[in-house]
Amino acid sequence: EKRKHQKSQFVVSDRNARHLPFFVALTSCEKERFPLKSTTYHFSSNEFATLYNRLPEINHGSLSVIGDGILRFQSFEHLETVYNQLEKNCDIWDSMFFFFFADMSDLQLEDYEILNGYDEFLPLVVFEHEYNVSSTSLRRAQAVAFDNWMNNNLIGEMPFDPIINDDVEQTLFNIFHEICIGDTIYSMSKDGTVLIPIDSIRNMKRYRQLSFEELSVIFPVIQKVWDGTIEYAYIPAGKKDTMGLSSTERICINTNAAAWFRINGSTKPKLVSKIINQKYKSNRNKWVRTRRETSLKLGVDFYWERGDINTGVFLDNGTTGELVDTTKTRKKKTMKVKVKGTVAEADGYYYRYGVKRNPQLTIKINGVERPLPIVF
Repeated sequence: EKRKHQKSQFVVSDRNARHLPFFVALTSCEKERFPLKSTTYHFSSNEFATLYNRLPEINHGSLSVIGDGILRFQSFEHLETVYNQLEKNCDIWDSMFFFFFADMSDLQLEDYEILNGYDEFLPLVVFEHEYNVSSTSLRRAQAVAFDNWMNNNLIGEMPFDPIINDDVEQTLFNIFHEICIGDTIYSMSKDGTVLIPIDSIRNMKRYRQLSFEELSVIFPVIQKVWDGTIEYAYIPAGKKDTMGLSSTERICINTNAAAWFRINGSTKPKLVSKIINQKYKSNRNKWVRTRRETSLKLGVDFYWERGDINTGVFLDNGTTGELVDTTKTRKKKTMKVKVKGTVAEADGYYYRYGVKRNPQLTIKINGVERPLPIVF
């Protein structure tokens, strides 16, 4: 059953709605909406603009920008709400786009996306323009670096941020891995997280020149890195892999473990694995992102140790128990799977975190499962 390439506005009728994914079918129940801020973003085609306007309109609350591109959230709950809204709209956007052009063959759609500059993360791009943080966005910096690597036929090391792997989360951080929650600026590094009072923002440029050890003398830290043992890896930790399916088909695999925030007396460690489907297009003489039928499954135990905050002596340890997350099978370019745990903390103790050795990521491509141990 073929449908001709439409140039008209995308309209969701009752008949169409029955065949759309549940998150694409927009109904009269969505009358209560909040308007988006005006944006300077210009869509690369009228079709993209028309389709984008079908997305649910969202309200990011009292979100502001301080300093040189640091987003300020009112609370951790506010941060999580904005994150969830952006993540949902990215999912809707790509699914809606794929449905709209479902009559095209895989090759036709691939060429159309390249020719028109289709971006599966367009809601993040628009958000960055809304708040005028496009030039300081960690996500954009990573996207540019990755595209340059692809355009140069994978010459050199794959660009990979070892601290933040999630595209949505990267949008909320600037290129210095900074974000503000309430009156505290969280400055991330591979060695730990420094808490800087918002009143000190005028000195941020100077603080960025200091090492983690120097900053930890001036400001409190959430967590210092530890070098792991034979059995456990440290958090934060990053790993990048490639999986060759053939001479012209491959997958980039990025994995991060992190435990950045302490919320209401508990720390929430997480493990995020992201894959990017790629293929070599001989007619363009370069590698491109491609859509494949893909699903992911990730399993991990988070490990913690608790020590006396004064003596530094570790008293006990444990794990959160096995945690597993899976995704649906989707025809997508980029997919991610994330596992989160919770470790309750008591006053007077020092905590450090790790992940069980060899957490397992299973990538299912076109119906074939490919288990991949993640060794940090």
